[in-house]
Amino acid sequence: METELAALIADYWLRVDLRSAEPVDALYTEDGAFRAGALDLHGRAAIKSYFAKRNREQAALGRSTRHVQTNLHVQPLGPDRALCRSTVLVFAGTGDLPLQTPTPATIADAEDECVRSPDGWRFRSRRLTAVFIGPTVAGFVSPSA
Repeated sequence: METELAALIADYWLRVDLRSAEPVDALYTEDGAFRAGALDLHGRAAIKSYFAKRNREQAALGRSTRHVQTNLHVQPLGPDRALCRSTVLVFAGTGDLPLQTPTPATIADAEDECVRSPDGWRFRSRRLTAVFIGPTVAGFVSPSA
């Protein structure tokens, strides 16, 4: 179970950071939710719309991100359900690679409720709570958002 959930989370961040053609919303249940700062998205359609817009805007701005997730703790809640907690470090910047970054843009606590579906493990909910923020923090995470 832990290996499969770690793979789900790694796939998620790969799709987010590389603006993959493989959609992020496909890793959620139909009624899935994503919460981070001022973002509060419910349902795959809302998640799909948000990430499509994010990908267009980041490509136009030349903004790059990398999310590093660590300290994964999996708490089984049954054979087909689990609660995952971890720490996410976000590095972000705009311009040509490689980018200089003095500190992470965000360090957040992640809490994921995951369920096993016919298509494999999926997120029922993802919640990211910022603990530290840096100068390149995303607008929706900032306290002024």
